[in-house]
Formats: sequence, structure tokens, C-alpha cells
Amino acid sequence: MNNDKLLKRAKKHVKKKKDFFTHAAVMVVTSLFLCLIAIAQNHTDFTWLMIATGAMALSVALHYIGSFGLGGLGKGLEDWEADELETEYLRLKEIEDRKKLLLDEKELQLRQLENRSKDDFV
Repeated sequence: MNNDKLLKRAKKHVKKKKDFFTHAAVMVVTSLFLCLIAIAQNHTDFTWLMIATGAMALSVALHYIGSFGLGGLGKGLEDWEADELETEYLRLKEIEDRKKLLLDEKELQLRQLENRSKDDFV
């Protein structure tokens, strides 16, 4: 796989993660808006609010797992997209390099080890 394809895959993966952050921000803003509506209407029963917010939180949680897996972020958000793109590109490049290495028959040959006597070891 050439560098252009790896870069394209890396961009796709970073976009997936970026979309998660957008989804989470929309959920927070929407939940706050619904809370303001409930307070303005003097509602005493907030069941509808809890159901709506819970459903949105579940969708964000599933989006998180789809974007990041279960491992977590592990990175700050400063210049996050460029850092994540570079990390993903290097990860994919390393995988491709390993594939090439395994396919090269010369690299798969075992070297002959020299024989040593017991006196060589202390």
C-alpha cells in the first residue's frame, strides 16, 4: 500500500474521531437547552428530560467506542487533529512496512549461530 492510501486511511480515522467530539458537543448544548425549557415551564416531572438526555448520552457513548475503542483518549486536545493524523499515518505505515518485511524471503532466513564452548560463559 502506498503512502497516499495510508494518508487517506489515516484522514478517515481522524475524521471519525473528530465527528465524535462534534456529536458530544451537540449533545451537551441540546441537553442544556432542554433543561432551560423544563425550568422555564416550571415542570415538576423531569422524566422526559432524563429519558431524552439518557438516550443522547447512550448514543455518544456508543459513538465514543466506535471512534476510540475502549482504551481512552490519552492525548490533549491542543493541535489534536494534526497530532492524531500523524500518529495514525505512522501506525499504518509501520503495519505496511511489517507486511513488506514478512514477504521478503531474505529476511525470513535464519542465521546460523556460532558454536560456543562452556568456557566462553562465566
